[in-house]
Amino acid sequence: MLLGPSRVKSDEYVWAKPPSSWDRIDPGTADVVFQQKEDRATISLNTVCDQYQDQTLVELSKSLMLGLDDSEVKAVENVEAGGLPGLRTTIAGKMAAEPIVVSMTVLRSTRCVYDFMLVARPEAFTRHRQAYVDLIQALQVRRDQ
Repeated sequence: MLLGPSRVKSDEYVWAKPPSSWDRIDPGTADVVFQQKEDRATISLNTVCDQYQDQTLVELSKSLMLGLDDSEVKAVENVEAGGLPGLRTTIAGKMAAEPIVVSMTVLRSTRCVYDFMLVARPEAFTRHRQAYVDLIQALQVRRDQ
């Protein structure tokens, strides 16, 4: 999640639900979080509006890596979803001494930042990556936020 909770969230977007094996769970300060029962992988979406507009997509992505130990960037790619430019970064690292792989996609509109994350154990990451990518590609922003 970006730097911290935001008081200003976007409500001008829709995105698809993940496959039925994913349950919606308490999102904490995020907008929405789903967990896959068997693998305990999570997919989350968080929005932040009227903040962080002075930061680049790279800087925003790096802020999402806070809390990961022994992290190593595996891939970085420019993406577009919902008509918004973005950056997808995949990293391997450890959280609470457990190995994980995280894919984070940060999209920016004129007013809001959308960050999506897939967090999974290495052996489950590949199984869930396509569901994550499909959710991001289904994003629709109702108006330029």
